[in-house]
Parts: sequence; structure tokens; C-alpha cells
Amino acid sequence: MLCDPEQGFQVTQTRCRGFDPGDGRLEQDICDISMWLVEKYRVPFVHLWIDKHHFQHDYQIACVAVMVWEKHLDHLTAAARHAFLALDYEIRDTGADVYALQCCEGNHSRHDALRAFSRIEAKRGVRGCSSALDSMEIENEENFKKSEKFTS
Repeated sequence: MLCDPEQGFQVTQTRCRGFDPGDGRLEQDICDISMWLVEKYRVPFVHLWIDKHHFQHDYQIACVAVMVWEKHLDHLTAAARHAFLALDYEIRDTGADVYALQCCEGNHSRHDALRAFSRIEAKRGVRGCSSALDSMEIENEENFKKSEKFTS
């Protein structure tokens, strides 16, 4: 039984909305993938937007999008999608109502960033994504550099 009436209200409110907070892994994965994108593509900061359907469980998400300083970059979004797949997420948008998950706030140490980068790269290698994605990432990095020339 809950002793704190405010905490009990939050649990009840959360259940009523259909949101299951899970074990916190998704929030950590959002931060890790955000830090991985910053390291991999040498961008100062990314906003990783994740949408989830109310009926989806812990390792299921509906939509992934990456924003970099008011720009939407498809190649970073593709890389983020592949990173979530490497971490055993299912990405499926049915068109039903979604809710947005909190972005990573970016207050991480350099050690956290390196740990996140190593973790994502290891998972990509284990899942066999790395060889197929490396050629795509080389092309994406070249496209990113070209887009930076046009925006600078």
C-alpha cells in the first residue's frame, strides 16, 4: 500500500492514461542513442523524438525522428532507427494515437558519452548491422557534409 497520497495519485494517473513506465530502459536508450549520434556524426546536440502508442509495451515504439537545431535530418533519423533495432526494439506505427517521450536533456559526462557510444556500436556489431550500415553511414556522412555547406 502506498503511504504518500501524491505518489499514489501519480501511479493512478499514469495507469489511467495507458502509459506503462516500464523499467526505465527506454529512457536510458534514448539518452545513449542521442549521445551516440552526437559522437558518430559530430553534431553539437540532437533532439531524439520518440513516439509510442498507448498500447505498446516496453520495447515497442511507433516513430523515431531526429532534429538538429531546427533541421530535420533524414540520415540521422535512419541511423537512430537502426540503433533502436540493434537494441531489440520493434518500431511499428499503426496510425493510432501516440504520445511523445521525453528527449534526453544532454547533461552527461564525457565518460557517459563514451560508454553510450561503445554500447551502441557493440550492439550494432552483434546484430550484424554494422557492415550493412557502414556503407550507408559513409554516404550519410557525405550527404551531411554537403548539407552543412549549403546551410553555413
